[in-house]
Amino acid sequence: MKKALIISSIFLISVIPTFAAGTDAGTSTAVFLRMEQGARALGMGGAYVAMDKDIESVWWNPAALTFTDGMQLHFAYSDYISDLMGSYAAISIPAGKNVNSSIILDVNYISMGNLDARDGAGTVIKTISLNSLVGGIGYSFPATSNISFGAHAKYFQQNLGDYSAASFVADAGLLYKFSRNLNFGVCAQNIGQKIKISDVENQLPMNITAGLAYMVSPKIIFTADEEMPNDADSRFHIGSEYRMSDSFFLRAGYNASDSVGFSAGAGFLTPVVLKTQSEGAWWKEAVNRDWKHNVIRIDYAYISSAGNLEATHRISATFKF
Repeated sequence: MKKALIISSIFLISVIPTFAAGTDAGTSTAVFLRMEQGARALGMGGAYVAMDKDIESVWWNPAALTFTDGMQLHFAYSDYISDLMGSYAAISIPAGKNVNSSIILDVNYISMGNLDARDGAGTVIKTISLNSLVGGIGYSFPATSNISFGAHAKYFQQNLGDYSAASFVADAGLLYKFSRNLNFGVCAQNIGQKIKISDVENQLPMNITAGLAYMVSPKIIFTADEEMPNDADSRFHIGSEYRMSDSFFLRAGYNASDSVGFSAGAGFLTPVVLKTQSEGAWWKEAVNRDWKHNVIRIDYAYISSAGNLEATHRISATFKF
């Protein structure tokens, strides 16, 4: 326990000053780096920094991939507001002989639609495509039997017509397992230098999030996070998941930011290959193995708006092999 507390303290002391340096509201650029990923996580209100064994954790806390068993693939589609849409894909692969370590690869494409450029007479002279691309590689590993670390390096490019910018950012995370049922997670996201678009230089949308995940029973999980952006007030997230059956989940959560609010979601889990055996033996086999391998989970999330914006929808699919 003493060693665990020392390691955790060193991590927190290292990352918190990064965010204390910038507190100017509304001054960040490349805010698409904060567009949250994963329908399961968002159905739980975005309270996900301490959830482990799920590839959706790549975005929330790379350290949580340490205890993942086997390879996972994840695909997500996000319908934001107006013409804003996003597509995301990630893969985690056990690293070498140490099956508790993982290599992570992901890519995120955000389309912001098109914009007509006009001359002084109002005539359209060209159409500008607005989009952003983020590609990342990460690694997670155990420091002890109950502590893991993860790092996620990302290259991003933002295209705004005649103006563009590109740079590197990084995430750094820690996961501490107090017990089999209780996790603590903390992650610093989008650490990097200021970038310049045209002649304007702004900071990146960095933030640090810390939270807990508690498994009340094999059927119920509660989560709670505190998010601290570098350009806005801190906000809390709470979430829950209820396993109604071996294959169906219900979720609900709340995000206390000014623009979001309540969320809800559902998930369905099924084997990838349906074997032809009597009395549903293929299904029982998957359940008995705790759905760890050769399964697919389909998730949906509905995210309400706390302001005048439209509600948004997220869909994702996760394959475990």
